[in-house]
Amino acid sequence: MMPISDPGIYRQYGFTLVEILIVLLVVGVATAVVAANISPDNRQAAKMEAARLADLLEATTEDAQDRLQTIAWSERNNAYSFWRKAEDGSWQPITDDDLYRNRVLGNGVGFVQVKVGGALLPEGGRMVFHPSGVNRPFEITLERNGSRSVISSDALNRISVR
Repeated sequence: MMPISDPGIYRQYGFTLVEILIVLLVVGVATAVVAANISPDNRQAAKMEAARLADLLEATTEDAQDRLQTIAWSERNNAYSFWRKAEDGSWQPITDDDLYRNRVLGNGVGFVQVKVGGALLPEGGRMVFHPSGVNRPFEITLERNGSRSVISSDALNRISVR
């Protein structure tokens, strides 16, 4: 007679459907949490881009004075560029300095308006930073899905983000 195997000794291979569903649920929740933290909300995205641009404009103000050069900033299609005034009076794009490379606003943020000296900057216009340090106050408004941030300067070249 052959021995019958003990029914209590049963080896299980693989996973049950319930175990697989629990793992998928945990992975789904973790993915949602990571995605929510990676993608900034509208207000935060606009403020981050405004802070980044404000830092660059502050550096531009200082560089114009330190290097005794006239430097300009312009925006077009949610991108912006920096320019240097050549000896012949023409504007040349700055290509030899990584700080002043052409940039595109990120995270779905866009320009709403740019005012210099209280007037709207015309299409293709430039905001100029003089070596004398005497610059016209400006106000740059950025927006993402209705949430706005404003970069502004005063007559003393103090730049702030609100």
